[in-house]
Amino acid sequence: MSGDYAFVANENGLVSIDISDPSAPVIMGEYETEEVSYYIAVDGYYAYLTRLGYGMDIINVSDPTSPSLVSSLDGINSPRDIRFSNEYIYMADAADGLVIVDVSDRSTSVVTGSFDEVGSATAVDVRGATAYVISYLELLYRQTFLCQIRQSTLRHTGDLLQQFLIPT
Repeated sequence: MSGDYAFVANENGLVSIDISDPSAPVIMGEYETEEVSYYIAVDGYYAYLTRLGYGMDIINVSDPTSPSLVSSLDGINSPRDIRFSNEYIYMADAADGLVIVDVSDRSTSVVTGSFDEVGSATAVDVRGATAYVISYLELLYRQTFLCQIRQSTLRHTGDLLQQFLIPT
């Protein structure tokens, strides 16, 4: 949500909804993708929309009646969840674990780190300098990984609650 608008991902892309009157929400605009889109993060005038099997679109939502594509990042296989924090996108990816994308220049986003040792990541959340990743390493076996966000290379330590450093 951003102000009086909610931005929702659906199978066909993004929908902007005027929620200034919660008893009567109004669809204001749409951005369509050819791929399935389920996950979204919004920061100010930008929405980050995952495209299942392809990657992520950065969409300008400053005009909710006409959301427009700013740039796309391909090559992210199976995004499952997405969070924005401090000019970075953190994606839980079923194929590649945790994927970190620098979006400080929205026209040329760049993958700055990934950590596939977390297995099939299904959810991510970021609080301060810590990212929390839920992952299924094997069928029906869930682990929680704690990710410390620092300027460094990826490093793996520990077992069940695993910590590693990611670049910022």
